[in-house]
Amino acid sequence: MGVSILRASLCFVMSCTVCALWAATPSLKTGQNVVFIGDEITAPIADLLKKEYADDFKTKRSRFTVIKQKKGRWADLSKSFARCLKKAKIDEGGRVIVALGMHDACDIKKGTGPNTEEATLIAAMSDVVETCAERKLLLIVCTPSVISSKIQGANVHIDVVADCIREQAKKHNLACADLRAVVAKHTHTDGLLKKGAVLNDMGKALLATSLEPYLGVAAGMIERELREDDRVRVITTRGGWARMAEDLQDLGRAELGERFSSTPFQFHLDSLSSRNGLLRQDKELILLVNQKATVMFLICGGHIIPSRNGPPGKKFIEESYEDLLLKAVDVVKPNAEFFFLVTCPPLGVNEQSEDWAFAQRLSDTVRSVAKKKRVSLLDGHKICLDWMSANGKQAVISKVGKNMQLNKLGKSILFPAFQGILGLGTGKKRKTEKETEQAQEKAASETNDTAEDKVVKDAEKETVPDVGIDDLDLDNIDDM
Repeated sequence: MGVSILRASLCFVMSCTVCALWAATPSLKTGQNVVFIGDEITAPIADLLKKEYADDFKTKRSRFTVIKQKKGRWADLSKSFARCLKKAKIDEGGRVIVALGMHDACDIKKGTGPNTEEATLIAAMSDVVETCAERKLLLIVCTPSVISSKIQGANVHIDVVADCIREQAKKHNLACADLRAVVAKHTHTDGLLKKGAVLNDMGKALLATSLEPYLGVAAGMIERELREDDRVRVITTRGGWARMAEDLQDLGRAELGERFSSTPFQFHLDSLSSRNGLLRQDKELILLVNQKATVMFLICGGHIIPSRNGPPGKKFIEESYEDLLLKAVDVVKPNAEFFFLVTCPPLGVNEQSEDWAFAQRLSDTVRSVAKKKRVSLLDGHKICLDWMSANGKQAVISKVGKNMQLNKLGKSILFPAFQGILGLGTGKKRKTEKETEQAQEKAASETNDTAEDKVVKDAEKETVPDVGIDDLDLDNIDDM
Protein backbone atom coordinates (compact mmCIF):
# COMPACT_ATOMS: atom_id res chain seq x y z
CA MET A 1 0.00 0.00 0.00
CA GLY A 2 1.36 3.42 -0.90
CA VAL A 3 1.12 5.82 2.00
CA SER A 4 0.57 8.62 -0.55
CA ILE A 5 -3.12 7.70 -0.71
CA LEU A 6 -3.45 9.33 2.71
CA ARG A 7 -2.20 12.66 1.38
CA ALA A 8 -4.48 12.38 -1.63
CA SER A 9 -7.46 12.03 0.66
CA LEU A 10 -6.60 14.99 2.91
CA CYS A 11 -9.87 16.63 3.89
CA PHE A 12 -11.99 17.61 6.82
CA VAL A 13 -13.99 14.51 7.73
CA MET A 14 -17.61 15.50 8.22
CA SER A 15 -19.40 15.00 11.51
CA CYS A 16 -22.51 13.82 9.70
CA THR A 17 -20.81 10.96 7.87
CA VAL A 18 -17.82 9.34 9.48
CA CYS A 19 -16.97 10.89 12.83
CA ALA A 20 -18.53 12.24 15.97
CA LEU A 21 -17.23 15.71 16.72
CA TRP A 22 -18.51 17.03 20.05
CA ALA A 23 -15.53 19.26 20.71
CA ALA A 24 -13.20 21.34 18.60
CA THR A 25 -9.97 19.87 17.23
CA PRO A 26 -7.98 22.99 16.31
CA SER A 27 -4.77 23.01 14.35
CA LEU A 28 -1.60 22.17 16.26
CA LYS A 29 0.42 25.21 17.30
CA THR A 30 4.19 25.40 16.98
CA GLY A 31 5.95 23.33 19.62
CA GLN A 32 2.88 21.39 20.77
CA ASN A 33 3.36 17.62 20.89
CA VAL A 34 1.01 14.74 20.12
CA VAL A 35 0.88 11.26 21.64
CA PHE A 36 -1.10 8.38 20.16
CA ILE A 37 -1.83 5.61 22.66
CA GLY A 38 -3.06 2.45 21.01
CA ASP A 39 -2.84 -1.33 21.05
CA GLU A 40 -1.43 -3.83 18.57
CA ILE A 41 -4.46 -3.14 16.30
CA THR A 42 -4.38 0.66 16.21
CA ALA A 43 -0.68 1.50 16.70
CA PRO A 44 0.19 0.49 13.09
CA ILE A 45 -2.38 3.05 11.89
CA ALA A 46 -0.56 5.74 13.86
CA ASP A 47 2.76 4.60 12.39
CA LEU A 48 1.34 5.29 8.91
CA LEU A 49 0.26 8.78 9.94
CA LYS A 50 3.59 9.49 11.62
CA LYS A 51 5.46 8.62 8.43
CA GLU A 52 3.10 10.57 6.18
CA TYR A 53 3.11 13.75 8.24
CA ALA A 54 6.75 13.72 9.37
CA ASP A 55 7.56 16.91 7.46
CA ASP A 56 4.46 18.69 8.79
CA PHE A 57 5.36 17.91 12.41
CA LYS A 58 8.95 18.96 11.74
CA THR A 59 7.74 22.29 10.34
CA LYS A 60 5.75 22.91 13.53
CA ARG A 61 8.69 21.74 15.69
CA SER A 62 6.34 19.20 17.22
CA ARG A 63 6.78 15.53 18.19
CA PHE A 64 4.38 12.75 17.30
CA THR A 65 4.90 9.81 19.69
CA VAL A 66 3.22 6.43 19.26
CA ILE A 67 2.85 4.31 22.41
CA LYS A 68 1.69 0.73 21.89
CA GLN A 69 0.14 -1.01 24.87
CA LYS A 70 0.01 -4.73 24.14
CA LYS A 71 -3.51 -5.96 24.92
CA GLY A 72 -4.14 -2.45 26.20
CA ARG A 73 -7.37 -1.65 28.00
CA TRP A 74 -8.68 1.65 29.30
CA ALA A 75 -8.25 0.38 32.86
CA ASP A 76 -4.55 -0.31 32.15
CA LEU A 77 -4.13 3.17 30.69
CA SER A 78 -5.63 4.91 33.73
CA LYS A 79 -2.84 3.37 35.82
CA SER A 80 0.02 4.20 33.44
CA PHE A 81 -1.28 7.44 31.94
CA ALA A 82 1.03 9.79 33.83
CA ARG A 83 4.06 7.80 32.70
CA CYS A 84 2.82 7.88 29.08
CA LEU A 85 2.56 11.68 29.16
CA LYS A 86 6.02 11.99 30.66
CA LYS A 87 7.51 9.68 28.04
CA ALA A 88 5.91 11.64 25.19
CA LYS A 89 6.83 15.02 26.73
CA ILE A 90 3.26 16.27 26.50
CA ASP A 91 2.94 19.74 28.00
CA GLU A 92 0.04 22.19 28.28
CA GLY A 93 -1.74 22.55 24.94
CA GLY A 94 -0.54 19.18 23.62
CA ARG A 95 -2.96 16.52 22.47
CA VAL A 96 -3.61 12.91 23.42
CA ILE A 97 -5.27 10.45 21.03
CA VAL A 98 -6.44 7.23 22.72
CA ALA A 99 -7.40 4.33 20.44
CA LEU A 100 -8.20 1.48 22.82
CA GLY A 101 -11.32 -0.59 23.40
CA MET A 102 -10.81 -3.77 21.42
CA HIS A 103 -9.58 -5.73 24.44
CA ASP A 104 -12.23 -4.14 26.66
CA ALA A 105 -14.82 -5.61 24.28
CA CYS A 106 -13.13 -9.03 24.41
CA ASP A 107 -13.21 -9.01 28.23
CA ILE A 108 -16.91 -8.13 28.26
CA LYS A 109 -17.62 -10.90 25.71
CA LYS A 110 -15.71 -13.54 27.67
CA GLY A 111 -16.97 -12.40 31.06
CA THR A 112 -13.44 -12.83 32.39
CA GLY A 113 -10.44 -10.59 32.87
CA PRO A 114 -9.90 -7.25 34.57
CA ASN A 115 -12.54 -5.33 32.67
CA THR A 116 -15.80 -7.25 32.38
CA GLU A 117 -18.09 -4.36 33.31
CA GLU A 118 -18.88 -1.14 31.45
CA ALA A 119 -18.54 0.67 34.79
CA THR A 120 -14.82 -0.19 34.83
CA LEU A 121 -14.39 1.36 31.38
CA ILE A 122 -16.32 4.49 32.38
CA ALA A 123 -14.30 4.95 35.57
CA ALA A 124 -11.02 4.56 33.68
CA MET A 125 -12.08 7.06 31.02
CA SER A 126 -13.09 9.53 33.74
CA ASP A 127 -9.62 9.26 35.30
CA VAL A 128 -7.94 10.01 31.97
CA VAL A 129 -10.34 12.90 31.26
CA GLU A 130 -9.62 14.42 34.67
CA THR A 131 -5.86 14.21 34.18
CA CYS A 132 -6.08 15.87 30.76
CA ALA A 133 -8.29 18.64 32.16
CA GLU A 134 -5.84 19.31 34.98
CA ARG A 135 -2.90 19.50 32.58
CA LYS A 136 -4.85 21.45 29.93
CA LEU A 137 -4.41 18.78 27.26
CA LEU A 138 -6.70 18.12 24.30
CA LEU A 139 -8.03 14.56 24.59
CA ILE A 140 -9.38 12.72 21.54
CA VAL A 141 -10.95 9.29 22.03
CA CYS A 142 -11.52 6.63 19.37
CA THR A 143 -14.07 3.84 19.20
CA PRO A 144 -12.86 0.29 18.41
CA SER A 145 -13.38 -0.71 14.77
CA VAL A 146 -14.26 -4.31 13.90
CA ILE A 147 -13.61 -8.02 14.56
CA SER A 148 -14.02 -10.73 11.93
CA SER A 149 -17.58 -11.94 11.49
CA LYS A 150 -16.19 -15.49 11.90
CA ILE A 151 -15.92 -14.78 15.63
CA GLN A 152 -19.58 -15.06 16.43
CA GLY A 153 -21.09 -12.25 18.46
CA ALA A 154 -17.83 -10.35 18.89
CA ASN A 155 -19.01 -7.22 17.08
CA VAL A 156 -22.03 -6.97 19.37
CA HIS A 157 -19.60 -6.28 22.21
CA ILE A 158 -17.56 -3.93 20.01
CA ASP A 159 -20.79 -1.93 19.64
CA VAL A 160 -21.31 -1.95 23.42
CA VAL A 161 -17.86 -0.46 24.01
CA ALA A 162 -18.21 1.97 21.08
CA ASP A 163 -21.53 3.24 22.45
CA CYS A 164 -19.98 3.66 25.88
CA ILE A 165 -17.05 5.69 24.50
CA ARG A 166 -19.41 7.87 22.43
CA GLU A 167 -21.57 8.59 25.48
CA GLN A 168 -18.58 9.52 27.62
CA ALA A 169 -17.15 11.71 24.84
CA LYS A 170 -20.43 13.56 24.60
CA LYS A 171 -20.73 13.87 28.38
CA HIS A 172 -17.21 15.31 28.76
CA ASN A 173 -17.32 17.34 25.51
CA LEU A 174 -14.46 15.38 23.90
CA ALA A 175 -13.63 14.95 20.26
CA CYS A 176 -14.43 11.38 19.24
CA ALA A 177 -12.98 9.67 16.18
CA ASP A 178 -15.71 7.13 15.55
CA LEU A 179 -13.76 4.37 13.81
CA ARG A 180 -16.61 1.94 14.43
CA ALA A 181 -18.93 4.15 12.37
CA VAL A 182 -16.33 4.41 9.59
CA VAL A 183 -16.10 0.63 9.27
CA ALA A 184 -19.89 0.21 9.54
CA LYS A 185 -20.26 2.08 6.23
CA HIS A 186 -18.66 -0.88 4.45
CA THR A 187 -20.82 -3.78 3.31
CA HIS A 188 -18.04 -6.39 3.60
CA THR A 189 -16.10 -5.47 6.73
CA ASP A 190 -14.08 -8.70 6.59
CA GLY A 191 -12.44 -7.23 3.48
CA LEU A 192 -10.65 -4.77 5.79
CA LEU A 193 -9.08 -7.53 7.92
CA LYS A 194 -6.22 -10.01 7.67
CA LYS A 195 -7.59 -12.17 10.45
CA GLY A 196 -9.41 -11.68 13.73
CA ALA A 197 -9.19 -7.95 14.40
CA VAL A 198 -5.89 -7.36 12.56
CA LEU A 199 -6.37 -4.81 9.79
CA ASN A 200 -5.03 -5.33 6.27
CA ASP A 201 -3.52 -2.49 4.23
CA MET A 202 -6.93 -1.30 3.04
CA GLY A 203 -8.28 -1.25 6.60
CA LYS A 204 -5.28 0.66 7.93
CA ALA A 205 -5.50 3.24 5.13
CA LEU A 206 -9.23 3.75 5.67
CA LEU A 207 -8.90 4.39 9.41
CA ALA A 208 -5.72 6.46 8.99
CA THR A 209 -7.60 8.75 6.61
CA SER A 210 -10.38 9.11 9.18
CA LEU A 211 -7.90 10.08 11.90
CA GLU A 212 -6.08 12.73 9.82
CA PRO A 213 -8.17 15.72 10.95
CA TYR A 214 -7.42 15.03 14.62
CA LEU A 215 -3.63 15.35 14.25
CA GLY A 216 -3.80 19.12 13.96
CA VAL A 217 -1.48 19.22 10.94
CA ALA A 218 -4.01 18.05 8.35
CA ALA A 219 -6.74 20.32 7.03
CA GLY A 220 -8.95 21.02 9.98
CA MET A 221 -10.15 23.85 12.13
CA ILE A 222 -8.52 27.25 12.04
CA GLU A 223 -6.04 27.85 14.84
CA ARG A 224 -8.17 30.22 16.88
CA GLU A 225 -11.81 30.86 17.68
CA LEU A 226 -13.62 33.28 15.41
CA ARG A 227 -14.60 36.64 16.88
CA GLU A 228 -17.51 38.94 16.20
CA ASP A 229 -15.52 41.29 13.99
CA ASP A 230 -14.02 38.52 11.81
CA ARG A 231 -14.83 38.17 8.13
CA VAL A 232 -15.07 35.00 6.04
CA ARG A 233 -14.95 35.25 2.25
CA VAL A 234 -15.93 32.53 -0.22
CA ILE A 235 -14.52 33.30 -3.66
CA THR A 236 -16.96 31.71 -6.09
CA THR A 237 -19.79 32.43 -8.48
CA ARG A 238 -23.53 32.64 -7.91
CA GLY A 239 -25.61 29.64 -6.86
CA GLY A 240 -25.13 27.00 -4.17
CA TRP A 241 -21.64 28.06 -3.11
CA ALA A 242 -22.78 31.65 -2.60
CA ARG A 243 -25.79 30.53 -0.58
CA MET A 244 -23.51 28.40 1.59
CA ALA A 245 -21.52 31.53 2.49
CA GLU A 246 -24.75 33.30 3.45
CA ASP A 247 -25.85 30.36 5.63
CA LEU A 248 -22.47 30.43 7.39
CA GLN A 249 -23.06 34.10 8.10
CA ASP A 250 -26.45 33.37 9.69
CA LEU A 251 -24.87 30.67 11.86
CA GLY A 252 -21.92 32.88 12.80
CA ARG A 253 -24.08 35.86 13.75
CA ALA A 254 -26.24 33.68 15.97
CA GLU A 255 -23.15 32.55 17.91
CA LEU A 256 -20.73 35.48 17.61
CA GLY A 257 -22.78 38.64 17.11
CA GLU A 258 -24.20 40.78 14.32
CA ARG A 259 -20.85 42.19 13.20
CA PHE A 260 -19.65 38.81 11.97
CA SER A 261 -19.76 38.45 8.19
CA SER A 262 -19.44 35.57 5.78
CA THR A 263 -20.04 36.62 2.22
CA PRO A 264 -19.37 35.37 -1.30
CA PHE A 265 -17.16 37.34 -3.64
CA GLN A 266 -18.42 36.61 -7.12
CA PHE A 267 -15.38 35.95 -9.24
CA HIS A 268 -15.42 33.80 -12.37
CA LEU A 269 -12.04 32.17 -11.72
CA ASP A 270 -12.60 29.18 -14.00
CA SER A 271 -13.37 31.30 -17.07
CA LEU A 272 -9.82 32.65 -16.95
CA SER A 273 -8.61 29.25 -18.09
CA SER A 274 -9.66 29.82 -21.68
CA ARG A 275 -7.92 31.37 -24.65
CA ASN A 276 -9.60 34.73 -24.07
CA GLY A 277 -9.14 34.38 -20.33
CA LEU A 278 -5.40 33.87 -20.65
CA LEU A 279 -5.13 37.31 -22.23
CA ARG A 280 -6.85 39.02 -19.29
CA GLN A 281 -5.70 36.83 -16.37
CA ASP A 282 -3.41 39.41 -14.76
CA LYS A 283 -5.98 42.18 -15.14
CA GLU A 284 -8.78 40.06 -13.65
CA LEU A 285 -6.72 38.55 -10.82
CA ILE A 286 -5.90 42.05 -9.56
CA LEU A 287 -9.56 42.25 -8.47
CA LEU A 288 -8.76 39.73 -5.76
CA VAL A 289 -6.04 41.88 -4.18
CA ASN A 290 -8.45 43.90 -2.03
CA GLN A 291 -10.49 40.90 -0.88
CA LYS A 292 -9.12 40.75 2.65
CA ALA A 293 -10.61 38.37 5.21
CA THR A 294 -9.85 36.34 8.31
CA VAL A 295 -10.66 33.10 6.48
CA MET A 296 -10.67 32.78 2.71
CA PHE A 297 -12.05 29.84 0.72
CA LEU A 298 -11.13 29.74 -2.97
CA ILE A 299 -13.63 27.47 -4.73
CA CYS A 300 -12.02 25.72 -7.68
CA GLY A 301 -14.57 24.56 -10.22
CA GLY A 302 -17.38 26.42 -8.44
CA HIS A 303 -18.86 27.38 -11.79
CA ILE A 304 -18.02 24.37 -13.94
CA ILE A 305 -17.27 25.34 -17.50
CA PRO A 306 -19.63 23.36 -19.75
CA SER A 307 -17.76 24.49 -22.86
CA ARG A 308 -14.83 22.12 -22.83
CA ASN A 309 -15.66 21.62 -26.50
CA GLY A 310 -16.80 25.23 -26.96
CA PRO A 311 -15.86 27.75 -29.64
CA PRO A 312 -12.32 29.12 -30.00
CA GLY A 313 -11.52 31.69 -27.37
CA LYS A 314 -14.09 30.41 -24.86
CA LYS A 315 -12.99 26.79 -24.71
CA PHE A 316 -11.79 25.71 -21.27
CA ILE A 317 -8.08 24.82 -21.42
CA GLU A 318 -7.27 22.27 -18.74
CA GLU A 319 -3.54 22.55 -19.31
CA SER A 320 -3.55 26.19 -18.20
CA TYR A 321 -5.62 25.62 -15.04
CA GLU A 322 -2.73 24.73 -12.73
CA ASP A 323 -0.81 27.85 -13.74
CA LEU A 324 -3.96 29.92 -13.12
CA LEU A 325 -4.41 28.47 -9.64
CA LEU A 326 -0.77 29.04 -8.73
CA LYS A 327 -1.16 32.71 -9.67
CA ALA A 328 -4.47 33.00 -7.81
CA VAL A 329 -2.97 31.54 -4.61
CA ASP A 330 -0.10 34.05 -4.77
CA VAL A 331 -2.63 36.89 -5.02
CA VAL A 332 -5.16 35.72 -2.42
CA LYS A 333 -3.16 33.97 0.30
CA PRO A 334 -1.41 37.11 1.69
CA ASN A 335 -4.83 38.72 2.25
CA ALA A 336 -6.13 36.05 4.63
CA GLU A 337 -5.10 34.86 8.08
CA PHE A 338 -6.33 31.38 7.09
CA PHE A 339 -6.61 30.24 3.48
CA PHE A 340 -8.20 27.11 1.95
CA LEU A 341 -8.40 25.75 -1.58
CA VAL A 342 -11.62 23.80 -2.21
CA THR A 343 -11.92 21.02 -4.81
CA CYS A 344 -15.00 20.66 -6.99
CA PRO A 345 -17.53 17.87 -6.32
CA PRO A 346 -18.06 14.98 -8.78
CA LEU A 347 -20.01 15.73 -11.96
CA GLY A 348 -22.96 13.40 -12.45
CA VAL A 349 -23.11 9.81 -11.21
CA ASN A 350 -21.67 7.87 -14.15
CA GLU A 351 -18.06 6.95 -13.38
CA GLN A 352 -17.45 6.18 -17.07
CA SER A 353 -18.52 9.62 -18.29
CA GLU A 354 -16.17 12.36 -19.43
CA ASP A 355 -17.78 14.77 -16.93
CA TRP A 356 -16.88 12.44 -14.05
CA ALA A 357 -13.29 12.11 -15.29
CA PHE A 358 -13.06 15.88 -15.84
CA ALA A 359 -14.04 16.66 -12.22
CA GLN A 360 -11.48 14.09 -11.03
CA ARG A 361 -8.70 15.68 -13.10
CA LEU A 362 -9.66 19.17 -11.96
CA SER A 363 -9.58 18.08 -8.31
CA ASP A 364 -6.20 16.38 -8.77
CA THR A 365 -4.86 19.66 -10.14
CA VAL A 366 -6.14 21.55 -7.09
CA ARG A 367 -4.56 18.97 -4.74
CA SER A 368 -1.27 19.36 -6.59
CA VAL A 369 -1.35 23.15 -6.21
CA ALA A 370 -2.21 22.87 -2.49
CA LYS A 371 0.80 20.62 -1.98
CA LYS A 372 3.15 22.84 -4.02
CA LYS A 373 2.05 26.00 -2.23
CA ARG A 374 1.65 24.25 1.15
CA VAL A 375 -1.83 25.64 1.70
CA SER A 376 -4.79 23.98 3.41
CA LEU A 377 -7.17 21.91 1.31
CA LEU A 378 -10.86 21.27 1.84
CA ASP A 379 -11.36 18.27 -0.42
CA GLY A 380 -14.99 18.71 -1.45
CA HIS A 381 -14.55 16.15 -4.22
CA LYS A 382 -13.53 13.38 -1.81
CA ILE A 383 -16.14 14.34 0.80
CA CYS A 384 -18.88 13.92 -1.80
CA LEU A 385 -17.39 10.65 -3.08
CA ASP A 386 -17.34 9.29 0.49
CA TRP A 387 -20.97 10.31 0.94
CA MET A 388 -21.94 8.61 -2.34
CA SER A 389 -20.09 5.47 -1.32
CA ALA A 390 -22.11 5.27 1.88
CA ASN A 391 -25.50 6.49 0.63
CA GLY A 392 -25.64 5.69 -3.09
CA LYS A 393 -24.80 7.87 -6.06
CA GLN A 394 -26.87 11.03 -6.38
CA ALA A 395 -25.97 14.19 -8.30
CA VAL A 396 -24.51 16.98 -6.18
CA ILE A 397 -24.02 19.31 -9.17
CA SER A 398 -27.00 20.35 -11.30
CA LYS A 399 -27.28 22.14 -14.61
CA VAL A 400 -28.66 25.67 -14.23
CA GLY A 401 -29.07 27.27 -17.63
CA LYS A 402 -25.76 26.77 -19.38
CA ASN A 403 -23.84 26.29 -16.16
CA MET A 404 -23.24 23.51 -13.66
CA GLN A 405 -23.74 24.58 -10.03
CA LEU A 406 -23.75 23.06 -6.55
CA ASN A 407 -27.28 21.85 -5.75
CA LYS A 408 -29.10 21.55 -2.40
CA LEU A 409 -27.85 18.02 -1.75
CA GLY A 410 -24.26 19.03 -2.48
CA LYS A 411 -24.60 22.01 -0.18
CA SER A 412 -26.03 19.86 2.65
CA ILE A 413 -23.11 17.41 2.31
CA LEU A 414 -20.38 20.06 2.25
CA PHE A 415 -21.80 22.58 4.72
CA PRO A 416 -20.63 20.61 7.84
CA ALA A 417 -17.06 20.69 6.51
CA PHE A 418 -17.06 24.50 6.26
CA GLN A 419 -18.87 24.73 9.58
CA GLY A 420 -16.32 22.44 11.25
CA ILE A 421 -13.30 24.35 9.91
CA LEU A 422 -14.73 27.60 11.26
CA GLY A 423 -15.70 26.04 14.60
CA LEU A 424 -19.34 27.08 14.20
CA GLY A 425 -22.43 25.08 15.07
CA THR A 426 -21.99 24.53 18.80
CA GLY A 427 -25.38 26.14 19.40
CA LYS A 428 -23.87 28.27 22.16
CA LYS A 429 -23.86 32.05 22.15
CA ARG A 430 -20.23 33.05 22.67
CA LYS A 431 -19.20 35.99 24.81
CA THR A 432 -18.03 39.14 23.07
CA GLU A 433 -14.57 40.51 23.93
CA LYS A 434 -16.18 43.09 26.21
CA GLU A 435 -18.21 40.41 28.02
CA THR A 436 -15.07 38.29 28.41
CA GLU A 437 -13.16 41.21 29.93
CA GLN A 438 -16.02 41.91 32.35
CA ALA A 439 -16.09 38.23 33.41
CA GLN A 440 -12.33 38.26 34.00
CA GLU A 441 -12.56 41.44 36.10
CA LYS A 442 -15.37 39.92 38.17
CA ALA A 443 -13.39 36.70 38.74
CA ALA A 444 -10.33 38.71 39.78
CA SER A 445 -12.33 40.73 42.30
CA GLU A 446 -13.88 37.59 43.79
CA THR A 447 -10.47 36.00 44.37
CA ASN A 448 -8.92 39.13 45.84
CA ASP A 449 -9.46 38.01 49.44
CA THR A 450 -7.68 39.40 52.46
CA ALA A 451 -5.11 37.21 54.21
CA GLU A 452 -7.58 36.65 57.07
CA ASP A 453 -10.34 35.52 54.67
CA LYS A 454 -7.93 33.08 53.08
CA VAL A 455 -7.00 31.51 56.43
CA VAL A 456 -10.67 31.00 57.29
CA LYS A 457 -11.45 29.42 53.91
CA ASP A 458 -8.44 27.11 54.10
CA ALA A 459 -9.50 25.94 57.54
CA GLU A 460 -12.95 25.05 56.26
CA LYS A 461 -11.54 22.78 53.58
CA GLU A 462 -10.96 19.09 54.17
CA THR A 463 -7.33 18.08 54.20
CA VAL A 464 -6.85 15.54 51.43
CA PRO A 465 -3.38 13.96 51.01
CA ASP A 466 -1.85 14.06 47.56
CA VAL A 467 -1.60 10.52 46.23
CA GLY A 468 0.34 9.92 43.02
CA ILE A 469 -0.54 7.05 40.72
CA ASP A 470 2.69 5.28 41.59
CA ASP A 471 1.80 5.40 45.32
CA LEU A 472 -1.50 3.53 44.99
CA ASP A 473 -1.80 -0.04 46.21
CA LEU A 474 -3.64 -1.25 43.12
CA ASP A 475 -4.34 -4.68 44.63
CA ASN A 476 -6.11 -3.17 47.66
CA ILE A 477 -7.53 -0.01 46.18
CA ASP A 478 -11.02 -0.67 47.60
CA ASP A 479 -9.62 -0.52 51.14
CA MET A 480 -8.25 3.01 50.71
